[in-house]
Amino acid sequence: MGSRRARRSLGETVKRLMALALPLCLVAACGGGSGDSSPNLAGTYTGSLTDSRGTGTISLVIADSKDDLSGTYTDSFGSSGQFGGSASGTFVDLIMTPTGTADCEIHVSAQTVGAKGNEFAGSYQSNCGHGDAGSLDVSRPAPA
Repeated sequence: MGSRRARRSLGETVKRLMALALPLCLVAACGGGSGDSSPNLAGTYTGSLTDSRGTGTISLVIADSKDDLSGTYTDSFGSSGQFGGSASGTFVDLIMTPTGTADCEIHVSAQTVGAKGNEFAGSYQSNCGHGDAGSLDVSRPAPA
């Protein structure tokens, strides 16, 4: 009888270990979450933009809700407005809408620099009549 009890205990122990090990293996195999998660980009970014009008400055105030981005912007060329967009991995895509314009959009395609998302740089294209395309590079102070 002693060997039967030992086998039953061993069998129960194996079942318990498998019940614990299976979820851990699944988490490890899947990387513990989505592989394209982005750093939180919330904050105030300032930097430069360059296009056919010259070099200017831009300020963006970004809210980040699970990689859905929104906020406001102001630049030294006299444009300001709102934007929406998304972040996926290191990629940042924004669509800016200047205040007081009906069909004007500025499309920004950028990538974060470094793992913390304190800087991103890229290009933009406007359909606002002046046909500006250019580049921008903005950063925020490192979060505490």
